Amino acid sequence: MEEVSLHIDQLNYGYGLIDKVYSLRNQLVIVEQDIIGLFNPNYPMIQDLMFLCRHNFPDSCAFLINDLEQQSLIEQGCGLSTNSCRVYTEEGAILIGILINSEKADQISNSIIQIFASLREMSI
Repeated sequence: MEEVSLHIDQLNYGYGLIDKVYSLRNQLVIVEQDIIGLFNPNYPMIQDLMFLCRHNFPDSCAFLINDLEQQSLIEQGCGLSTNSCRVYTEEGAILIGILINSEKADQISNSIIQIFASLREMSI
């Protein structure tokens, strides 16, 4: 187990991804505000992109959470800044990176894939 923890720490790449991944509806997700925080420094139009994604991504990539799910996120240590919250699955987070289409977004997307895979491996 310690070996997997070291591996996850190495995968953070300074993004602190491990602290941004939560469990909801039997899947791993990242909160929208954290997605914006990951990509915003490198893509100033992230707010516009996220607005488009909110209305075009299928539920398998992103979904609004209800009050019980919001409470679950808070109990998992998520510092939500809004009552209405959208979360992104691994696929949704990667799609954001693809839409941004930059080298930095590719690095973040690769880190997301590796963190999600490592967390799934730990839960087996």
